[in-house]
Amino acid sequence: MYKLQQLDKKTDHRGWLIELLRPENLKKKRFGQIYLIKFKQAKTRGGHYHLRKEEWFFVLEGKVEFELIDLKSRKAEKVLISDKLKQAINVPSKIIHYLHNKSVGKALVLAYIDESFDPKDTDTYYLDKR
Repeated sequence: MYKLQQLDKKTDHRGWLIELLRPENLKKKRFGQIYLIKFKQAKTRGGHYHLRKEEWFFVLEGKVEFELIDLKSRKAEKVLISDKLKQAINVPSKIIHYLHNKSVGKALVLAYIDESFDPKDTDTYYLDKR
């Protein structure tokens, strides 16, 4: 349903570096779009699915619970990721996804989607407005 990836943190006397996404992680070979999501305490984003798009999420600040529901089987899972864990979550197409801010304060998430947004063909199907 999803892939959780532990990210490799390279540290030296200057600080640290984490590679978030590498070409071998991508099924499509063209560049999509990178965006930031900032949301308030106890708020939820998402509540939709895509038929062909795939997304990767990286929690930069706070704690975010990813609620994931398989569109076909309706199997549901919840995954909590914080900025302390240095993990990436890959959400493939046909997975309903909600992002719930479980932080005390705001949450900040960096995301990559494998297609750029096209207002004439969004491939985004909303379920509700949580």
